[in-house]
Amino acid sequence: GNDNHYTVTNLAAIDVTTDTPTNNFATLNPLTAGTSDPELREGALQQYEHGSTNSSGAAATIMPINGKWYAELFLNGPSGGDYPFFGITDTINLNAQGAQGTKMAAGFEIDGATNNQSTTNFGTITNTNTGWPSFADNDIVQFALDLDNRKLWIGRNGTYINSGNPASGSNQQLSWTVSDNTSLILLGYDGSGGGGSTSKWNYGNPPFSISSGNADANGYGNFEYAPPSGYYSICTKNLAEYG
Repeated sequence: GNDNHYTVTNLAAIDVTTDTPTNNFATLNPLTAGTSDPELREGALQQYEHGSTNSSGAAATIMPINGKWYAELFLNGPSGGDYPFFGITDTINLNAQGAQGTKMAAGFEIDGATNNQSTTNFGTITNTNTGWPSFADNDIVQFALDLDNRKLWIGRNGTYINSGNPASGSNQQLSWTVSDNTSLILLGYDGSGGGGSTSKWNYGNPPFSISSGNADANGYGNFEYAPPSGYYSICTKNLAEYG
């Protein structure tokens, strides 16, 4: 009754999370990062990497083995050439230590070149980079991860590459033959003023401003673009139902 209240200072709407004790969205897991990089920021949704020898990335805290999942990446600091990479990772690659790129099992460089690790739990991996676009600062990279059929689609600003259609299951960027616990992953460093080193993940609880606002079919998550039909945000409520 004495009006002794805290004053909100330097707190924007984007700094307020929607996690609750009954529903947590995925973040980046520091236990899966490299020995010194990346540095995790923004509630462990942004990765900051500043040296090419430690550009190993980090996996999400939720790594399903089943289900269909949607996430977005706000791309900041992309460069041509070798970095960043985006793709998927598994338990073998997460247990690897040291050398750059060892955390990714399969994926694509920013210019569309493909990459697979020689040892993974995913069996035979097939990469398709037809129709690869040019990515730039502030692009929203979309990921539709189908772990029931072992496929990954990648999109840019509302359009999936190569006329991909996650809802119908056609024209995917990655496919593989063996199921394992899986996470999307970004590798990137700041060695020459670029590389995606400050990009931010949105698993449903965005650390960047959303201009439209789209939830999954269960009403969870806040995305710039609508998740494909049958795909869900990566959170504990959805994991209990589909994962």
